[in-house]
Amino acid sequence: MVAKKPVNVIIQMVFAVIPILDIYASYRIQKLRWWLLIFWIGGITIGFLYDEIFFDSTLFVQFINNGSYALEYLGFVIALAITQAFVMRLWSKKWNLEFDNTPNITE
Repeated sequence: MVAKKPVNVIIQMVFAVIPILDIYASYRIQKLRWWLLIFWIGGITIGFLYDEIFFDSTLFVQFINNGSYALEYLGFVIALAITQAFVMRLWSKKWNLEFDNTPNITE
């Protein structure tokens, strides 16, 4: 078990978009199971479905020849990376709130 201490949110966000390091980042905030379920299993499934819809055997030849689908696929990858960074930011901030010992005084 990893030590329970606050994490650097920016580093966590960078780790979130780097393969293998994203597993370490999610493990540090005890969200490894959710991360694997959402982004590894879900990402692979959505990637396969995306490939089947847009890159069947007839379209694959067109993809190689003119590259028009490359931009769509790149957009998908960028959108997934942004989503990963955003989710890691939310989870890391929530994790850090557990260690915030300053009392909230609102009068």
